[in-house]
Amino acid sequence: MGLPNCILVLAENQRRVAQVLHEKGSSVNMGWFTTINQTTLAQTMTRMVENKSLRSQMSSQGRACRWKRGSSCGVEITENGGSCR
Repeated sequence: MGLPNCILVLAENQRRVAQVLHEKGSSVNMGWFTTINQTTLAQTMTRMVENKSLRSQMSSQGRACRWKRGSSCGVEITENGGSCR
């Protein structure tokens, strides 16, 4: 991880992961895909493109998150980052 990004939640099982990544500062959670409008998405993307400091911070936060891979992957919030358990 470490790539600044916006998340559109497409399925219920993505909701918590999107929330954790947003809280950790590595992603922008735009919410459920059916509720986001074009203007809000464009404004968020423009803010990210124009703000190098924000992108750098998001990248650092993303690299700080720890993830394990597994067939029954769930989100666990820790002090040092998110991890799948």
